[in-house]
Amino acid sequence: MVKVFWYDSYRDKGVDSEDAEEMTLDEACLVWSDQVPGIQGSFFGLIDETGQALQFYVAKSLPDHVGDTGHLENLDLDIPCPKLSGSFSARIKYLDVYPIINRVYEKGIDYRDYDVSFSNWHEA
Repeated sequence: MVKVFWYDSYRDKGVDSEDAEEMTLDEACLVWSDQVPGIQGSFFGLIDETGQALQFYVAKSLPDHVGDTGHLENLDLDIPCPKLSGSFSARIKYLDVYPIINRVYEKGIDYRDYDVSFSNWHEA
Protein backbone atom coordinates (compact mmCIF):
# COMPACT_ATOMS: atom_id res chain seq x y z
CA MET A 1 0.00 0.00 0.00
CA VAL A 2 1.20 3.50 -0.83
CA LYS A 3 1.43 6.11 1.91
CA VAL A 4 0.63 9.80 1.45
CA PHE A 5 1.95 12.96 3.12
CA TRP A 6 1.15 16.56 2.27
CA TYR A 7 1.29 20.17 3.36
CA ASP A 8 -1.01 23.11 2.65
CA SER A 9 1.17 26.22 3.06
CA TYR A 10 -1.86 28.54 3.02
CA ARG A 11 -3.59 26.88 5.99
CA ASP A 12 -0.35 25.61 7.57
CA LYS A 13 -1.64 22.06 7.94
CA GLY A 14 -0.89 18.62 6.58
CA VAL A 15 0.60 15.22 7.36
CA ASP A 16 4.37 14.81 7.90
CA SER A 17 6.23 12.15 5.95
CA GLU A 18 6.99 10.35 9.23
CA ASP A 19 3.23 10.08 9.81
CA ALA A 20 2.28 9.32 6.20
CA GLU A 21 -1.10 7.62 5.86
CA GLU A 22 -1.91 4.54 3.79
CA MET A 23 -4.41 5.45 1.09
CA THR A 24 -6.02 4.01 -1.99
CA LEU A 25 -5.34 5.61 -5.35
CA ASP A 26 -8.69 7.41 -5.26
CA GLU A 27 -8.06 8.74 -1.75
CA ALA A 28 -4.60 9.99 -2.73
CA CYS A 29 -5.98 11.78 -5.78
CA LEU A 30 -8.59 13.47 -3.59
CA VAL A 31 -5.92 14.69 -1.19
CA TRP A 32 -3.95 16.12 -4.12
CA SER A 33 -6.99 17.89 -5.57
CA ASP A 34 -8.69 18.98 -2.35
CA GLN A 35 -5.96 19.50 0.25
CA VAL A 36 -2.95 20.83 -1.66
CA PRO A 37 -3.52 24.33 -3.05
CA GLY A 38 -1.47 25.87 -5.81
CA ILE A 39 0.31 28.05 -3.27
CA GLN A 40 4.11 28.19 -3.19
CA GLY A 41 5.48 25.96 -0.45
CA SER A 42 2.66 23.40 -0.54
CA PHE A 43 3.57 19.81 -1.35
CA PHE A 44 2.19 16.32 -1.86
CA GLY A 45 4.23 13.16 -1.41
CA LEU A 46 3.93 9.42 -1.89
CA ILE A 47 5.93 6.62 -0.27
CA ASP A 48 5.86 3.24 -1.99
CA GLU A 49 6.09 -0.21 -0.40
CA THR A 50 9.92 -0.13 -0.51
CA GLY A 51 10.03 3.14 1.43
CA GLN A 52 11.02 5.25 -1.59
CA ALA A 53 9.44 8.71 -1.61
CA LEU A 54 8.37 10.99 -4.41
CA GLN A 55 7.16 14.55 -3.86
CA PHE A 56 5.44 17.29 -5.83
CA TYR A 57 6.42 20.73 -4.53
CA VAL A 58 4.59 23.90 -5.60
CA ALA A 59 7.59 26.00 -6.61
CA LYS A 60 5.55 28.96 -7.81
CA SER A 61 2.00 29.92 -6.80
CA LEU A 62 -0.69 29.60 -9.44
CA PRO A 63 -1.86 32.94 -10.85
CA ASP A 64 -5.44 33.92 -9.99
CA HIS A 65 -6.26 35.02 -13.53
CA VAL A 66 -5.59 31.66 -15.25
CA GLY A 67 -8.54 29.29 -15.60
CA ASP A 68 -6.78 26.20 -16.98
CA THR A 69 -3.56 25.60 -15.05
CA GLY A 70 -2.67 22.17 -16.44
CA HIS A 71 -0.07 23.54 -18.85
CA LEU A 72 1.82 25.54 -16.23
CA GLU A 73 5.22 24.22 -15.12
CA ASN A 74 4.97 25.36 -11.50
CA LEU A 75 5.76 22.05 -9.79
CA ASP A 76 9.02 20.42 -8.85
CA LEU A 77 9.08 16.62 -8.92
CA ASP A 78 11.58 15.40 -6.33
CA ILE A 79 12.71 11.82 -5.70
CA PRO A 80 15.16 11.83 -2.78
CA CYS A 81 18.01 9.34 -2.78
CA PRO A 82 19.72 9.44 0.64
CA LYS A 83 22.23 6.73 -0.37
CA LEU A 84 23.60 9.14 -2.99
CA SER A 85 23.12 12.23 -0.78
CA GLY A 86 20.93 13.88 -3.37
CA SER A 87 17.67 13.97 -5.28
CA PHE A 88 16.45 13.27 -8.76
CA SER A 89 14.26 16.18 -9.79
CA ALA A 90 12.52 17.99 -12.64
CA ARG A 91 10.15 20.90 -13.21
CA ILE A 92 6.81 19.47 -14.35
CA LYS A 93 3.31 20.55 -15.40
CA TYR A 94 0.16 20.09 -13.37
CA LEU A 95 -1.07 17.78 -16.15
CA ASP A 96 1.78 15.40 -15.30
CA VAL A 97 0.69 14.80 -11.70
CA TYR A 98 -2.17 12.30 -12.08
CA PRO A 99 -0.26 10.02 -14.50
CA ILE A 100 2.67 9.98 -12.06
CA ILE A 101 0.41 9.18 -9.09
CA ASN A 102 -1.15 6.34 -11.09
CA ARG A 103 2.28 4.99 -12.03
CA VAL A 104 3.38 4.97 -8.37
CA TYR A 105 0.31 2.91 -7.44
CA GLU A 106 0.87 0.52 -10.36
CA LYS A 107 4.61 -0.12 -10.07
CA GLY A 108 6.20 1.89 -7.27
CA ILE A 109 8.77 4.67 -7.51
CA ASP A 110 11.84 4.42 -9.73
CA TYR A 111 13.64 7.59 -10.81
CA ARG A 112 14.52 5.92 -14.13
CA ASP A 113 10.84 6.16 -15.12
CA TYR A 114 11.08 9.97 -15.30
CA ASP A 115 13.08 12.60 -17.14
CA VAL A 116 14.95 13.84 -14.07
CA SER A 117 18.37 15.24 -13.22
CA PHE A 118 20.44 14.43 -10.14
CA SER A 119 21.45 17.13 -7.69
CA ASN A 120 23.81 16.53 -4.80
CA TRP A 121 22.46 17.94 -1.54
CA HIS A 122 25.90 19.14 -0.47
CA GLU A 123 26.51 21.14 -3.66
CA ALA A 124 23.22 23.04 -3.61
